[in-house]
Amino acid sequence: MAVGDLISWDEVNTLLSIEDEYQAVTELIISSASLQARRIMGRNISLKTVDEILYGTGQSSIFLKEYPVKSLTALFVDLSFQFGPESQLDITEYWLVRELGQIDLFWGAFPVKACGRTVRIKYEAGFEETPADIKQALLETVKWNFNRILYDGVGVKNEKVDGVSTSFETRIPTNAREIFQGYRRPHV
Repeated sequence: MAVGDLISWDEVNTLLSIEDEYQAVTELIISSASLQARRIMGRNISLKTVDEILYGTGQSSIFLKEYPVKSLTALFVDLSFQFGPESQLDITEYWLVRELGQIDLFWGAFPVKACGRTVRIKYEAGFEETPADIKQALLETVKWNFNRILYDGVGVKNEKVDGVSTSFETRIPTNAREIFQGYRRPHV
């Protein structure tokens, strides 16, 4: 499994029964499908440690780039941008909504400073294991592209025969794309 792949060759092979002679091409398709999924989701959903510095919102809530949040190590609010120990908030000063990556302050708003980022958060976020619906969407995408590459039967774009027009999506099935889009954070 290549770094960044959201599903392994073994999982794909077990579920789709692809012959071993096609392992190299299938692994390339898995890596490509994982990259496409991350682009559509607008983030990497795998578990990782994050040190994020954000602009204050002027609101009592702020949304982290990565979620779900497994743990929050430190939260700093500092108009001087030093983020020293004196600017670290105590856990009693905020509430973390883990599933959304949302932090709410109990005492007021995240300060806005016109010239820089005033909030620093150190946390661990993402999924330890790829969610089942994403794996399903990846399986469909891998199979779709495997058939398109090896058999030229799927992925036809704007073919016209005897007045009948056929058009297929070339890289990602529509239902797989919808699953990936469901993991994209709506703009708030």
